[in-house]
Amino acid sequence: MSTWNHRVVKTQYSAEVCYGIHEAYYDDNGKVVSWTMRPVEVTGDSIQDLRTTLIQMLECLDKEVIDDQINNERMKFDATKWGFIEAMNYNERGYDGCHEWLETESGLSKHDIQILKEFVGSKVAELNIKFATKVKCFSDDTWSDVRYQIVANGEEFYNTITAEKIQSMIDDMDYKESFAYSFLDF
Repeated sequence: MSTWNHRVVKTQYSAEVCYGIHEAYYDDNGKVVSWTMRPVEVTGDSIQDLRTTLIQMLECLDKEVIDDQINNERMKFDATKWGFIEAMNYNERGYDGCHEWLETESGLSKHDIQILKEFVGSKVAELNIKFATKVKCFSDDTWSDVRYQIVANGEEFYNTITAEKIQSMIDDMDYKESFAYSFLDF
């Protein structure tokens, strides 16, 4: 039976080093075998749940840091993931069509689709970190839809996006609701 706890994971993106608190999973011998791709959020059903989670997170600061060497391998596969995103053709198919394409035509296993979903989520999160304070948006829902649209538009669009372009997308309502729905039930 596997177990998990919170652990600090060190990830290197090019020259940048980032530390985050992740859920780490262990085999029956107590060896770390995997961890969440993105850092975890603090949520709970009560203030006591939040307190317990925060205490567990603080305790992980005293454990050995996990060096995410796997992330370097993940980065090599980013181009392939971007290729699948572009093949989904969200702007033509919409989220229902993309969901069907993933299920019936992509050739991806459910596990692979989950990895693609996590990749999309990580790119959306990166956009939030980079641009949340640089654009004016009237709702969280719109901000989410716009970020997912940027990812759905493909790698080149994502890599060349600016705060000005994002603001124009918001102002002109140049986005669809929501690429994230393509991954429901996966």
